[in-house]
Amino acid sequence: PNNASVRLAHAEHQIRLGELEEATKTLLAALELRSDKALVYTRLGEVWRLRREYKKSGEAAAKALAVNSITKPLRVRALRTSGFAKQKQDDLDGARADFQSALRIDPENAQLNADHGFALALAGKLTDARARLERAIRLDKKLMDAHLKFGVVLYLEEDFKGAQTEFTLVLKSDGNSIPANRYMGYLLLQSAKPKPAIEHFLKVAELDPKDSSSMRMVGRAEMALGKLDAAIEAFRAAINRDPKDGFAHFDMGKAHEKKSDFESAEAAYRKAIEVEGKLTHPHLYLAELLHYINDKPDEAIPHYERYLELGGEDEDGGIEDLVKQLKEK
Repeated sequence: PNNASVRLAHAEHQIRLGELEEATKTLLAALELRSDKALVYTRLGEVWRLRREYKKSGEAAAKALAVNSITKPLRVRALRTSGFAKQKQDDLDGARADFQSALRIDPENAQLNADHGFALALAGKLTDARARLERAIRLDKKLMDAHLKFGVVLYLEEDFKGAQTEFTLVLKSDGNSIPANRYMGYLLLQSAKPKPAIEHFLKVAELDPKDSSSMRMVGRAEMALGKLDAAIEAFRAAINRDPKDGFAHFDMGKAHEKKSDFESAEAAYRKAIEVEGKLTHPHLYLAELLHYINDKPDEAIPHYERYLELGGEDEDGGIEDLVKQLKEK
């Protein structure tokens, strides 16, 4: 029990078995012993990342980087973990800085080039992202993560043919890739191919039973096919997975409204506002339903106003003028 090397080996075994909580405990115990603190903190950060505990992951990586004796390979790993943690916490400038620092140590690392490229894409720097990801692929043509991220950049650039090529390549390598299936679904739906899109979204739903967005996208695809009852069932499944998925409640409202079930539509819009009040469109749709369908303009006014307060688009000030007119009546 007092041998740090044995504890580290045990932690690696637990990680391979997917016993991440137990591995975390083992690594924390190793810190109490005479161990390589930089190594333990680096691995601990990576395990917290696998557990999607990004704040803790970043904190562990920072502690690893603070160890004076940290080696260059460990510094690269810790910087990568730190960058990923910051990216997940929407600190894109910090993430790019960490990836760049790691690349200064190991510029030929394909994975680091891919990570940096994706951070650039998230920041909207698509041209720079494309160049960085193309470099990652040149360094390692078999790195599927680089092909996946390159596909996302092409998708954002609306190069759907190129993006589909990349996602297809990833799925041939791993048909159970959640992000590749998800983005392939987005691409197909965007390309007016809802039927095959549904297959990919259902695959994501199967692989991640807690994911609500996949079933929500199934619902949107069913709506595109005109299958409103099927869409409502899919939105209900999304809500069962995550009752606080405001988009699912909003989409449910739209499906009910298309069926002229205005009472259910109103209830769904109100629920969307309740669970995720910063969404703009549920306020607009609810306002229009109250105004034009239920003939309750006074009840509609606060929702028009809230839509505008939240930054909703108002082309030529039409909604603002409408609110003024309703208040004057």
